[in-house]
Amino acid sequence: MRRAAQEALTKTAVQRYDPILTKEATNLASALLDNPENRDPHFQRAVASTMMSILYDSPTLTPKQDNAVQDICRTLNSSLRAMVRTSLVEFFPWMLYVPQRSPLFSAILSMHLTSKDRFANWKREALKQSAERTERFLRLFNRVKADIVCPLIQLYM
Repeated sequence: MRRAAQEALTKTAVQRYDPILTKEATNLASALLDNPENRDPHFQRAVASTMMSILYDSPTLTPKQDNAVQDICRTLNSSLRAMVRTSLVEFFPWMLYVPQRSPLFSAILSMHLTSKDRFANWKREALKQSAERTERFLRLFNRVKADIVCPLIQLYM
């Protein structure tokens, strides 16, 4: 990760991003002039669109693509929360072995406990978010792979 970031953020590599950053800054300034009271969605769209353009060569996200922007913002926020806050699992590594659900107690306790009260809800949520994130990023990666790598392979065959 560090090596990829170093190569992508060198002085010469960053110059390739100038057209994207200029376009996004112009769109942001225009949106802020049109609607200066509600700034957060404009900044969220600009950041999401810039990231998607640089990382995955996608076109500029428009305000109509609000679901994509919200999806990216949710992913960023959950990643930032995970980096900033410390979870109990880091202090008590044995918690990794707590089951999400126990089939033995599941039938017995199902009459008394709701699904959110059974065992390691945090683990279920973390695994669910991880699977969703992995699927999302693989979809983006495979699109770039199909657009860039496959034509290159066909060119040399």
